[in-house]
Amino acid sequence: MEIGETVEQGAQRETREELGIEVELTRLLGVYSFEYSATVHIVYVARAIEEPTGGTETLEYQLFDLEAIPWQDLAFASTHAALRDYLESPETVLAGGR
Repeated sequence: MEIGETVEQGAQRETREELGIEVELTRLLGVYSFEYSATVHIVYVARAIEEPTGGTETLEYQLFDLEAIPWQDLAFASTHAALRDYLESPETVLAGGR
């Protein structure tokens, strides 16, 4: 987050900067922190309004089907935790995995 923005606005800005897209936030997924890290990650589930193009802070990106997530290549514990929470959430299960 930056001074002058809400958590939700920060999530939308970060998505723009990382993926070059606008999103509609649908719900808060979780808040993730770890003893060994000075950062806190607040993760939302969002619906993309357009196709990603890559943003100003991204060298490369790739989309994966849920069953093809490359777990061993994910860099951050918060990413693992958020994806697992998303996959296990009742809303995701009821929607058929999306």
